[in-house]
This record gives sequence, structure tokens and C-alpha cells, in this order.
Amino acid sequence: MENVEQVRNMKNLQDEMRMGNENLARKILSQEEELIKLRNSVDGQEKGLKEIYSNFEEKLKVQQEVLKRFSPSILITKLKSETQQSDDLSEQMAKSFLDGELEVDDFLKHFREVRKVYHLRNAKVERVSKQPGILGSI
Repeated sequence: MENVEQVRNMKNLQDEMRMGNENLARKILSQEEELIKLRNSVDGQEKGLKEIYSNFEEKLKVQQEVLKRFSPSILITKLKSETQQSDDLSEQMAKSFLDGELEVDDFLKHFREVRKVYHLRNAKVERVSKQPGILGSI
């Protein structure tokens, strides 16, 4: 009799386990649709994130290209070039005056302005030369 009781207990335990497995399977299958929706949502958000990140990288690249124009070395080179142009222009004006192509009043007015610009630019070049860190890293 004891064996029969053990068999019944074993059968009951099997039935309980089978029912538990069936219930768990039904529960999992009932959540499958929601899981699929969530996966699709995540996929859509990942795609959107990739587009946004790509757009960000593009804009960052454009920004870096634009900022290159304002790097300290470029600014110093440009300032030196502009200083030289001011000096050349004042020399041309002096030559034109000496050749009689400019009136005294016109010469004095324009020459002073051009030389003033030259000296301001040259002072900036000298200041940057003495203090290279003034514009940031070169």
C-alpha cells in the first residue's frame, strides 16, 4: 500500500508541475505581443538615436572646420599678413605723393590712417610674439 501512496503522490506532483508549467507557458505567451511591441519600439528609438548621432557628428565636423579659421596660428598669420599689407599700402601712398600723384591734404589724411592701422596691427603682432599663450595654444 505504501507503494500505491507514493505513486499517487508522485502522480499528483507531476500533475501539479505540469499545470504550473502550462500556466507559466500561457503567461509567457500572453506577454509575447507586448514584448514584440516593446522590441519594435526599442528598434525605432535606436534608429532615431543613430540618425540624431549621425547628424550631431556631421554638425560637429562642420563646427571644427569653421573653428580652424580662428585657430591661434591662423590668426597670427593673418594678422602678420594684414600688417604687411598696411605697410605696403603706406609705402605706395608715399611713393605716389613723391611722384606728385597725390595732394598734400589727401596724402596726410590717408597716410596717417594707414600708418595708424599698421602700427596697431604691428603692436598686436609684437604682443603675441612676446606672450604666445595670449591666444590660447598655438
